[in-house]
Amino acid sequence: MVDIFGDIKGVGELDYVSAWYRKAAEYMSGTDIKVAFVSTNSITQGQQAITLWKVLIGLGIKINFAYRTFVWTNEAKGKAAVHCVIVGFSTVEAKEKAIYEHGEKRIVTGINPYLVDAPTVFIESRGDPICKVPKMRFGSMPRDGGWFILSEGEKAELLENDPLAEKWIRPYVGAHELINGNPRWCLWLTDAQPEEIRRCGKVLARVEKVKRFRLDSPAEATRKFADRPTLFCQIAQPDIDYIAVPRVSSERRSYVPLAYLSAKNIASDALLLIPGAELFHFAILTSSLHNIWMRLVAGRLKSDYRYSNKSFPIFRTIENS
Repeated sequence: MVDIFGDIKGVGELDYVSAWYRKAAEYMSGTDIKVAFVSTNSITQGQQAITLWKVLIGLGIKINFAYRTFVWTNEAKGKAAVHCVIVGFSTVEAKEKAIYEHGEKRIVTGINPYLVDAPTVFIESRGDPICKVPKMRFGSMPRDGGWFILSEGEKAELLENDPLAEKWIRPYVGAHELINGNPRWCLWLTDAQPEEIRRCGKVLARVEKVKRFRLDSPAEATRKFADRPTLFCQIAQPDIDYIAVPRVSSERRSYVPLAYLSAKNIASDALLLIPGAELFHFAILTSSLHNIWMRLVAGRLKSDYRYSNKSFPIFRTIENS
């Protein structure tokens, strides 16, 4: 990819198909050749739309037609659905431009890198807000091998053996739990004293397994936390109530499902959090306008929405503590 694009910012995030676009653009230079590729839809979403299409537009490329996201299927066993787009382009403006979607053709005046009939404006990633608002951040990341996390059955078994552990068990909420309502729990040992943990054999055994998991990790950043096996690797839990936003949610929903959660709910890193947010902020995030914006500029996981706190600059962003 570096051979094709040079050492540009974001080159490591580009899908391989991007190289075909770049090479085609070079071959087409100074001609009226027309090209169309079936491609993974990620090249028209999120950061890839910026990284790739800034290069192509700089080479004089114009999009003449586009077929928006569809599912590519085949007859292979155990096939995986691949979400694709078709993009037709050249260095010459077409007399008639068209966007296809769900089998329907629509004549448009222009097509931008997000494959919509609109001017070419790149939605850059940014960490600064456009107004004074609460901070949005990732939830906490355990990197525990699953030993801090408890199902309903594991919670009951743990309390049967170590009833003293009840004060350390907190609701654990990720995107799946928030959207589907399936309860899970976690051991939250931030205030636990070592002598208390030693009196709870089942809790101590889990802590020791967390330490072993981290020591065995190939990631140096994870191994560094082996000497703190009672704590999540990254702790970003607020001490006030917060709005929770799932980082990934289904494209079938008209709105990203949000929730107000109390501080007693431990949020995983599958959520984005806005501590201290008010009803006004909740209303903005659940508005149809914000969700239209999100569907246009967000990245995708297959076809599901991948929400980012850096693509929607209403909120300031901070790193995990």
